[in-house]
Amino acid sequence: MNKPPTLTASLIVLAVFSIAFGGCGVWAAISGYTSGMHEMSHSEFMKNWNDLLEGKDDALNDNVYLRWFGPDQEEIRQFRRMMADPIFKENVRMTTEMVSELFQLYETLVPDRTLFLLVNLLLSLMALAGGAAMLNRSDWGRQTEIVFLFLATLVTAYMGFKAIPPLAAFAGRMAEMAPLGGRIDPEVMQNHMKAAWSAICLLFALMHGGIIWYLMRPSVRAIFEKPDTPASTGLPPL
Repeated sequence: MNKPPTLTASLIVLAVFSIAFGGCGVWAAISGYTSGMHEMSHSEFMKNWNDLLEGKDDALNDNVYLRWFGPDQEEIRQFRRMMADPIFKENVRMTTEMVSELFQLYETLVPDRTLFLLVNLLLSLMALAGGAAMLNRSDWGRQTEIVFLFLATLVTAYMGFKAIPPLAAFAGRMAEMAPLGGRIDPEVMQNHMKAAWSAICLLFALMHGGIIWYLMRPSVRAIFEKPDTPASTGLPPL
């Protein structure tokens, strides 16, 4: 009787990575929803951020602050001492401007954040289930992985190429904020960002396509096919 084929190292790595990716995605989707970030506007976010940095009492007692620093009063006092340092405060000011730009970029790319979280949760559950089933040599796990990769390629391509104009504009603004000694021409920075991000999008599409092609090869399909039973072959049991 022929011994059934076993999973190759590449399939095991793919399945484990898929499980890890799916688990992180589920956690991120649930955390993003429960934290209320899907409902917070740019102005609300920046008000909370600035109140926090200025050490206002309302911000110090706010749940967002407690989630970041914990209820440890010594940490709060240490944070206030750090904010009294002019150099640290200037670095925080530049960080605040960058955070504001990133949040605006996030709002531009994801106008419906609840739908985005639901799509992320669905794809993550597919990756999690597909990876776990692949480790058990289940063919539906292989098929689920193919569907997940196909949908992930479409979402990545849509979001990736949609992000090119706002990312380029963001890179230009970051170049303008840089110190004079290390400043880069904003237009050059925008062109670099467009080229780099386009290359990343194409790389992800090619990588996903290569994995789909690999999972559809006859030699890989054979690994997940169940061996014929005696009832199906008509042969007597051994």
